Amino acid sequence: MKFILIFILSASYLFGNWTIVDSTQLNLDSYVRFFYLDINDNIWLGTASPGKIYNFDGIKTEYYDTTNTPLAYSSISCITQGPKGDMYFGTYEDNTFPTIEKKTCLIRFDGENWEYFNQHNSPMHPYSIRDILVTGNDEFWVATVIGLFHYKEGTWKSYFEDENDFRREIRRPAIDKNNNLYITNILSEVYSANLNNSNVKFNKIETLSTGINVSTSCFVDSLNNLWLENRRELHKRKNANDWIVYDSTHLDSEIHRFSFYISRTGKIFTNNSKAVYEYKDNTNWEKIFDIPDSIFEVSLRGLDSKGNFWFSSGNKLIKYTPEHNSVKRELNISIYPNPSQSKITVNTDQQITELALYTINLTKVKDYTPNHKSSQEIDISNLSSGVYFIKVNDDFIKFVKE
Repeated sequence: MKFILIFILSASYLFGNWTIVDSTQLNLDSYVRFFYLDINDNIWLGTASPGKIYNFDGIKTEYYDTTNTPLAYSSISCITQGPKGDMYFGTYEDNTFPTIEKKTCLIRFDGENWEYFNQHNSPMHPYSIRDILVTGNDEFWVATVIGLFHYKEGTWKSYFEDENDFRREIRRPAIDKNNNLYITNILSEVYSANLNNSNVKFNKIETLSTGINVSTSCFVDSLNNLWLENRRELHKRKNANDWIVYDSTHLDSEIHRFSFYISRTGKIFTNNSKAVYEYKDNTNWEKIFDIPDSIFEVSLRGLDSKGNFWFSSGNKLIKYTPEHNSVKRELNISIYPNPSQSKITVNTDQQITELALYTINLTKVKDYTPNHKSSQEIDISNLSSGVYFIKVNDDFIKFVKE
């Protein structure tokens, strides 16, 4: 592994509550294309350069490339994390690089071992991977230029345009609590399939009659709402044929571009060039802080466990620390033992009035009846191994089932 030490307080640019970490400190050789904040607050970065993955923990940068790993000479196109904490990376085909064997692939990394899925050991063709949706310990969906692929415990299934009502260039997939899987494509079309059916088939769903440019992605939030995103508007599905549009009329400044983010705690944020907004009470957007004029062209990428907001801009990372940064979850709520195989006990300094179990992707698994005391035991013996969240009142805390 390679390490580059970074002393943020002495080397980074500090002004007010904003901290800028630039490319010389991160040792990036190109601009940031993909950013992922994992459950341990590590930041994984993919740049425009081929064959490199960066991991920044806030102090040092560790990077993996073709010299210290079996990484293919391809650029990273997407990053996500599985329920056990393992990382998934997709790559894309770029004809500007030297002509070599096409090695576009999906990579799974558990912290020690690298596992590859490509045209040699899967039905995936050697073309660009657009996104990866992990739905289980050994289950994931892969959206690519030519189709959609499903992997579960060693078995693959392929979905192509000639057998479904969708066209190629699939973008980010999303799944709701009713097991409906949604995909978009480069042609601004939206499709869905119910995975409970024995014959899974994708069909086009109705959007606004004026059309929606959703070439970026779709999301499902913790309240089971389907969202569509583009640079100037956000669309939330109200029912089968009705959509709510959020644009510059809902925010108090001109829209130059949107950046849409759903935190692990289920909070929904967006930013434009002037401010960051949070979606409140499933109805309205509320401005939570301004972006200084000296910072421009930023995209909100993450909210860490300490309440810091992370942005990317070109080859820089930017952190915003709110003045009244709440660390209540870290100080007042604990789980013991953690990790655990059978039972955990949730302890807090306040009365427990709400208790629920969520997966790492914030899909609710179960509601518990709160005992209205400051401590409560929960049986987790029937859970599969992996990382989960417990929601205690309004806060989330992570634990690991062994």
